Amino acid sequence: FAALTAVGYWYYGWFLFWSALLICLCQWIRTRKLPWKSLVLSTSLSLILVAPVLWLFISHWSSIPGTGETLFPSKEASHDSLPFTLPFLARHGKTIGFLQALPVLLLSCAPLFYLRKEKPSLASISSLVLLIFFTLLAMGDKAFLFEWIYSLHPATKRFWWPSRHLALYDIAWPLLAASGSAVFLASIAEKKRIWIGLFIALSIPISLRIQGNVPFSVAVTTVKLPPPVYPELSQQDIQAILQPPLSPKISHSQTHLIQQLYHKKQLLTGHAMWVDRVRPQKWDAFVEGNSYLSGLQMLEQAEDGTLSFQEQDMQALRDLGIDVFVLDPELFPRPLANLVIAYRNLNNQMFGQPILQEKGISVWSFDGWNQRTSYPLPKWTWPKGIRKSDGFHRLNLPSMPSNIHTMKPKHRSKKVPPRKR
Repeated sequence: FAALTAVGYWYYGWFLFWSALLICLCQWIRTRKLPWKSLVLSTSLSLILVAPVLWLFISHWSSIPGTGETLFPSKEASHDSLPFTLPFLARHGKTIGFLQALPVLLLSCAPLFYLRKEKPSLASISSLVLLIFFTLLAMGDKAFLFEWIYSLHPATKRFWWPSRHLALYDIAWPLLAASGSAVFLASIAEKKRIWIGLFIALSIPISLRIQGNVPFSVAVTTVKLPPPVYPELSQQDIQAILQPPLSPKISHSQTHLIQQLYHKKQLLTGHAMWVDRVRPQKWDAFVEGNSYLSGLQMLEQAEDGTLSFQEQDMQALRDLGIDVFVLDPELFPRPLANLVIAYRNLNNQMFGQPILQEKGISVWSFDGWNQRTSYPLPKWTWPKGIRKSDGFHRLNLPSMPSNIHTMKPKHRSKKVPPRKR
């Protein structure tokens, strides 16, 4: 399980490694015995399962963004470090992950009342140790343990999200409470246990709701798949597409990664474009050195002037297999709707009419380029009061209407009766 988890997200495998190590340590302290055969077998099997992916990481480690940095803890890790919050007081932001239901907290204390009568179980001891350990790690640079553990190797120094340790913190509390409930229910008549156990289980979500969390709230999204245009685009004999926005200062959506599942072409852009540390420096250098792409970035930042580029820069894109320009309004923030209009006007000048067009999505072929290398940039105005991305946070703005998903309102708005005059 730990190995398969690590394949999906290797830091969670790292979390489970420390969990297993601490549980084994607790068992050794408690009994002076360990199931060595099982440990060797499970460790060997885990290594076999994770080896191919691990080899891939190790052999290409230097090409992963952020691995060459020396600053530790990173800016992202410091920003994500959580202040210690009592588990019954957490109300907002990421610290809501500290919140635990009052019944869970009360049951977690139950083993303390039986210490004189019996030896605490391995489950209660190890859960308590895991709870303390992952609380300190979730606090990041606000506690000592994060820097001790994550300074061990360059691979661990790259971990930017201390708050994700709450995943194990939120597992440790229920385990500790389960140990407490076992002790508590053992002292109650057998006929009453099922009803008391049911009452305890129901009291947990009710308590969370009263405390400020809303465990019953689920954001419902209707999904319309496949999206328009992209399945048809997959039939085109092209390798890659140019799909704005290109400027990290206005990027705010990752929907293009969903769209790629349907057009099945390579992208010039990629994941989390707005994070400077995630983008490869070679990508920035390539865009800056290409007069056509850098000119498009000027347009996206509402700069006045002329799009002047060299013919070989256009050819450089075609040499990469980029033969079409895809404009999808869904990838732009709603306040920048005029930029979409500017892009459409520019592309109609350069490439003629789109070869594909449906529900606002337009696709132009580079084969339609009229061979001019200079075009006046269509004018549009950057909206007042909106700051461009700072290289760390995306533009937190509403998106244009989606062709893939629509959020349903959580509550229907009530009609307000007209005021009497």
